[in-house]
Amino acid sequence: MKVMFICTGNTCRSPMAEGILKKLKPVHEVISRGMSVFGIHFAAENAKEALKAMNIDLSEHVSIQLEAEDIWENDVILTMTKEQSEFLKDLIPPEKNKIFSLGEFAGTDEDVSDPYGQSLDVYKACAAQIKSLLEMCIEKGKL
Repeated sequence: MKVMFICTGNTCRSPMAEGILKKLKPVHEVISRGMSVFGIHFAAENAKEALKAMNIDLSEHVSIQLEAEDIWENDVILTMTKEQSEFLKDLIPPEKNKIFSLGEFAGTDEDVSDPYGQSLDVYKACAAQIKSLLEMCIEKGKL
């Protein structure tokens, strides 16, 4: 299964989700992209630090802009918010939908809030939320 995570800048939430899923389910091909990537950026320092506690290394992550072909090349596309998924769903025919917010895919109504520029504790809470939602998806056999 090819899974793509999407957030705004591809420096916090989506790379954390990518790293966590790679650790939880190493059999999947997992990538992450951003909807608004301008220039070359690395994972946020607090994102790297938050995942160190989970023995996940984001030091090599570089942000990548979402391209149209990314949507067609992946089996499941998970955004961090419902607003992001609704925006992207307009790009594909409804009968071919494979775009969901992570919370929706896990069976909850949760959005994953952007921790950008906030404290390490906020990043750790964000990483824990992402991990919990991914574990729910795995338990339900969706990932």
